[in-house]
Amino acid sequence: MSTYKEINGTAIEALSADPPNPQDGQVWYRTDLGTFKTQKQDAGGAWATGGTLNTGKMSGAGGGTQTSTLAFAGKNSGFGDLNSVESYNGSSWTTENNMNTQRSYMGGLGADNTAVLAVSGGDPGYYANVESYNGTNWTEVNDVNTARAGVTATGIQTSAVAAGGAFPGSPSDARVNTETWNGTNWTEVNDLNTGRRDLTGSGTSTSAVVVGGNPPTAAAESWNGTNWTTISNANASKEKSGSAGSSNTSFLVFGGSPYVAATESWNGSAWTELNDLSVGVQTNTGTGTQGSAISVGGYSPPGNIATTATEEWNAPAAVIETITLE
Repeated sequence: MSTYKEINGTAIEALSADPPNPQDGQVWYRTDLGTFKTQKQDAGGAWATGGTLNTGKMSGAGGGTQTSTLAFAGKNSGFGDLNSVESYNGSSWTTENNMNTQRSYMGGLGADNTAVLAVSGGDPGYYANVESYNGTNWTEVNDVNTARAGVTATGIQTSAVAAGGAFPGSPSDARVNTETWNGTNWTEVNDLNTGRRDLTGSGTSTSAVVVGGNPPTAAAESWNGTNWTTISNANASKEKSGSAGSSNTSFLVFGGSPYVAATESWNGSAWTELNDLSVGVQTNTGTGTQGSAISVGGYSPPGNIATTATEEWNAPAAVIETITLE
């Protein structure tokens, strides 16, 4: 059985007061009270319509929060690759400077819409190149070690992890390769347990979850900064989904192929089915957190188009509770 430290990347802290910004599922010991505490996110929540993209896109990527998101690249309804970029302020989308390279099926990550990375990607080409956005312009930075499409990436602009995908010459293969980013270079690290492409993941460079992928699977894994650990399967197989989350104990996944509306959350020990998106969608982009997320674009009926739709997810505020450890 895995320990708390192996799963979360850190031991249970002994503190004289609650931490100022605990992550959902984080556990700590209150030395002044002699009790264990955790932050718990209620399983409730609902989707609501957000602002409309200026250009419909699917198979793109994004980074940021629900009120500060960047959505970039992807494909249009004719399946042509895009390099267009839009930023979201919580109510409306604004067209920004294009990326240097048109691409789709890439990884995207970032703290907000002024600090984002676009990682690898491709279809039909495969790219190793990575681009960094500073709120105005895109700059080529150091490549990943292996070009790949259908990859997922998570973290912030200076500290990230990318996993899975398919490689040139073997587009049907689902790979286990994982690389970490330190703000300058990419380094090959320990592999996923199960190879997959078109997977989705969220969290940080040291605390993340990935789920789904092609071949269609419900399999999920947790990352602690060093190793991947197999966790309980999601309730349904999924690929080409959107996700949002802040750690490997606070994760939300939504949409997916074929035209899925379902939403599931992971709290570090179990998956819970939540309220559906208003419309089933696949190859949608997700950013934000488990309690405040956004689903952007995707391939959607009616008409099977690259949609301009945005949906916003809001859940009740997290609460701190006293728990008993056995």
